[in-house]
Parts: sequence; structure tokens; C-alpha cells
Amino acid sequence: MEEGKNNNNNNNKIELFQRQKEILSNFLTSDETEMLVIGGYASGKTTLGAYATLFFLRQGFFCLMTRETEREIENTMLGHLFRFAKDEEREYMLKTWNKNTNRIEHPSGGLLFYISLTDINQSGTAGYTKIAGYEFNFALIDEAWKIKEEAYKELITKRLRRPPIQKVLLLTNADTTPPGHWLYKRFAGKEERIYTTDNPFVDQKVIERNKKEMSQEEFELWIGKGWGQGLKSNYPLTEDNIVEFDNETLRMKVWKWKQFRSFYLGIDWGISNFACVLGAYDYDDEVMYLLDSWEWENTPIDDIASYLYKELQRKWGIHIEEELYCVGDVAGKRKDWTGRTPYEIFSERGFVIEYFKPVPLAESVQKEQYLLKKKKIKILKPNEKIRTDRIINAYYSAYRIENDKVVKVNELEHIKDATRYLIWRFFLFPKIADYIPGYIFKR
Repeated sequence: MEEGKNNNNNNNKIELFQRQKEILSNFLTSDETEMLVIGGYASGKTTLGAYATLFFLRQGFFCLMTRETEREIENTMLGHLFRFAKDEEREYMLKTWNKNTNRIEHPSGGLLFYISLTDINQSGTAGYTKIAGYEFNFALIDEAWKIKEEAYKELITKRLRRPPIQKVLLLTNADTTPPGHWLYKRFAGKEERIYTTDNPFVDQKVIERNKKEMSQEEFELWIGKGWGQGLKSNYPLTEDNIVEFDNETLRMKVWKWKQFRSFYLGIDWGISNFACVLGAYDYDDEVMYLLDSWEWENTPIDDIASYLYKELQRKWGIHIEEELYCVGDVAGKRKDWTGRTPYEIFSERGFVIEYFKPVPLAESVQKEQYLLKKKKIKILKPNEKIRTDRIINAYYSAYRIENDKVVKVNELEHIKDATRYLIWRFFLFPKIADYIPGYIFKR
């Protein structure tokens, strides 16, 4: 096959460098099941993870690989794995690669499955539907700061238990994993470090340039030292913007928000991704509270609408037709097989939709920065039931300002866009003329 021929080029071969070999040796000889590897940019974490996966496959073990999206797994992680493989080994895996089931067979009898963190982060066993019935010897979690703690516990207690061994390798960047993160609480003091400067293939000019242009703290986070909250975040998000209510206080606030009909669902959807953020505007506090979030990838819009209708009622007690408005990118670029847009499908389910003209990116980001400083935006502290960790992470890393322009830099842009629409709706409410007639529905 052509793909196999291309991969036979010896110039594509890669090898581990010294620090990667040391970490791999520590991992394989340790009695511990888990290891967290923290690194800098281009430090070699992902290639290390790919090689470790291939090592376990060669022993005939069942392996699980996960990252933010399946596309990233296929393009990056599997790409590295195939480059480490021997020619005949690679051709066999490429031939047995089933992209419908995300399964690859190895000549040894080992099996590799891969699944996105978007899927895994669904609550309970729902996140593991694609690999139901399988147990694993080894799991690789890249960009581990994005996996929810409850999803990780589900993995290591119910999925990682195939005899004779169980091992899990987690990879994360120093600048995306702050001290408040659950990874810090679980692994601090026990983690392995791999620095950008450990990688002999990194251009030294880039390292020297960043060392000059960055502050010492930023540079150390960039190369993989410490525990940080993101480089040059565009948003002044602090602990004062994170709130925690006891059950009774939250119950009373939810009751008040329902009476004032101040629950809003910010929505962003695109070609393959869908994200929404639940917020409530408190008219007494004059604060927008961000309460929950959901994400999907390559999921039928009908299924998303049906799930949200039930989940919002079950979890928050919201009667969709009477107590919730939807705002955001409701024009929709996707259509289902009948040709209906997401807007049409959601309105058929009884969702009330407010549709205003596109929100200006730069202006809305500037206003959010101001409102965060004034503590007019607050985020409910995440826990096993409250999925606001992705909202917090999106504030830290979804956007960057480059040459006085706002640039969306990763997949968290969808959660961040949904949040931005909520803030625009309440604090920068557009003129009535900005509404497009015919898009305000009440069923």
C-alpha cells in the first residue's frame, strides 16, 4: 500500500534521546502503576509516549491511547508510533488499522485502541462506550491536564485491569498544570521532568530567543519547570473569580435564577465540534455565574439536543421551554442528513433561542478582561459533578494576542467562544436592531 511505502523511508526513523531513555527505564522498572511526565514545549513527551505504547504492543499487551481529539491522535501520536516501528511491523499495523472502531492490531497479538478525551470526559461509563467490553494493560494519556479526575479514576479502576500488568503514563505541559489542578495534588513530588533543553533536536536559537524575550518565570514554564497557569494568558482570571457554594446556598440561587428566568446556554458549533456553557445572571449581585459545560465531537445534532434537554432538567432542574434561553452561534455550519440546521433541531426540541449578529472578537475579549478584574464574572468551582474545569482552562489557553490581534490557538476555543457569547449577552447587550428577525422562538 502507498502509505506503507512512504513510511519505509529510513529518513523517517526516530530514536529516543538520553533523557527519554532514562524516563522510560524508570517507568518500566518502577513498582508504581502510574507515572506523570511534565515537560516543556518540544521536549519530546509525545514521542516518548508513542515509543512506550509500541513497547507494550510488542509484548502482546492491550493498549489504550488518548488525547484531545481523534484527529490529533491519528496525525501526531500514531505518526510517531509508526516511525518507531520496523518496516514489516508498520505495514502489518497499517493493514489492520480500522478507523471505524479506532483499533490497530500488532503482529505480536497486541491491540491498540484510541479514543478522544472529549469522549472520555463524559460522565461515568458513558465516556468509555467506544471501548466497552475491553480491559487494558497500558494506557497513554497525552495532554493529561485536560482529562477530568472522575474520568481518570474510571479508567484506572475499571478499564486498566487486564492481567498480568497495569501501567499508565500521563503527559502534560508545565504551563498548563497549575498547583490547584488535581494532577498536582496526586503527583506533585513524584513526577518525572523532561525539559525542552533536554531535547538535542530543538533549535538552540529558539531557546535563546525565548530566554531573552520571556520573563524568567515564563521561560522556566516554557521549558518544563514548575507548575503554572499558562503563558501570557489574555485574561486576568484569579482565585477571586472561582466560587464555591454549599448545597443549600446553591439550591436557593438556582431557585432564584429559575424565577427570574436568568439561565442561559451559550452555544458554539462548527464543522465537527459542539460546545455549550451554562450560565446564570444574578440580578442582585450583577454577576454572571458560569456553572457547567459540555462538549461533543462528530456527534449527530439530534443526539446533542436530546441529551441536553434531559440533562439540564435532571442536573439543574431547568424546564427548558420556560426557564432557559440559548444564545451564541446558532446560525450553524452543520446540517443533519435531512438538511436541518442545529438551530432548527434545537427549536423543535423546545429550546428558546436568541440569535444576534456575530460578536466582535477583539472587543468582546477586551470587555471580558475588564469584567473579570471587576469580579463580574465568576466560575463555579469544579468537582466531580460540576464540569467547569474546561471553562477555566479555556480562559488560560484558548486565545493568544499576537500583533495586536486575538488568535484562537487550540480546541478550547469552542468552550471559550460559548462563554464569550454569554458575557456579551448580559454586559454588552446589543441593540434591538442587531437582532435578526425571526430567530427568537418560544414554544
